[in-house]
Amino acid sequence: ERLDDAQEVVFYERGIEVIELKTNMARLKIASDCRLGEHHVRIRCASGISDLRLFYVGPFASTNEVEPNNEVSKAQAIPLNATVQGASGGEDMDFFQVTAKKGQPIAIEVEAVRLGRALLDPFISIQRKDGKVLASSDDAPLLAQDSAFSIVAPEDGDYIVQVRDSTYTGPADTTYRLHVGTFPRPMAVYPPGGKAGEKLNVQFIGDAAGEFKQEITLPAEPQERFGAFAER
Repeated sequence: ERLDDAQEVVFYERGIEVIELKTNMARLKIASDCRLGEHHVRIRCASGISDLRLFYVGPFASTNEVEPNNEVSKAQAIPLNATVQGASGGEDMDFFQVTAKKGQPIAIEVEAVRLGRALLDPFISIQRKDGKVLASSDDAPLLAQDSAFSIVAPEDGDYIVQVRDSTYTGPADTTYRLHVGTFPRPMAVYPPGGKAGEKLNVQFIGDAAGEFKQEITLPAEPQERFGAFAER
């Protein structure tokens, strides 16, 4: 609201360039080395500066949710390793279909509460086409009210992913970002930290495909929080 006199998009971190700014529209260029995850942005207008908003950079190509997809029979087909930008809330249920091979890991994560826009308390699940639910998540200890889980595909075939509000409440147009792919989704890391500037061998725990280790270089300057993206 009240952005008709926008003059500048201000990002607080490097890697995002504004190449075009029009009324209520900005075109951005994401650098290849831009940090993945959460970024902070404000809109500077002639009449003032907007509230802080969050902007997320992910590793996957993005696709938009396409309605109607509120029944299993109308599930929207998406590829693995994709991000879906959708909206849900109230009694709306969104269904997506992915194809996987037996033994292939499938990780699912949703960003909703973390977007900081409106309250969508998400619930996600994955099931076979015969209706058997293989895994689900409401709240995750790592993500608070957002959800994530991983499984190993038990057989070749199509799988149905569901996204909805956990209590069937709230505005029906509340946005979310759904990530579905073969990426690892650990839920904990040990040790949880180390000395600034040093390399740290950590063990990622909680992924359905098994625990694994990764070497991480910590920032040279001490930080209260440093995010690491797990890579198998």
